[in-house]
Amino acid sequence: MKINIFTLLLFLIICLTFTSFAFAQDSKNTRERLNERLQMLIELQKLKDYERLYDLLTKKGADSRESFVKTNKTFDSFGRAELSKFVPKGVYLIEPGNDWGLIKGCGEFVEKGKKKILESQVEAVYENDDWYFSSLITISGAFGIKPKKCSLNQ
Repeated sequence: MKINIFTLLLFLIICLTFTSFAFAQDSKNTRERLNERLQMLIELQKLKDYERLYDLLTKKGADSRESFVKTNKTFDSFGRAELSKFVPKGVYLIEPGNDWGLIKGCGEFVEKGKKKILESQVEAVYENDDWYFSSLITISGAFGIKPKKCSLNQ
């Protein structure tokens, strides 16, 4: 397997950067609030409720609500793998401020009637006094790297 040196270097920088698990103790910037928002994201993604999902996403450079809904319904019509379960395994926030990072875990996806249980992740951002996400929960992986299997057990 050939790995690009830039990809390897970028991966090492990201791994070294996400070493903090501490949270600022602002009223909404807490582990509990992040977990509440994550549980909403999981449930709405399973239901494909893109109207309400849009409200959980960061709006930096985002499409309009209508465009977001239409795009995701189109992806669904092409048979995109659908999230049926997500078990978080770790929260990796970046200092200072602990207001951005990754939530990594194990996701169960159904694609063409078959279940796949693979490492998954979502990016979390603390802005406008609450936690938001940059996207839907996705299968972890990079170009040329096969997604890894995982266990849904805590």
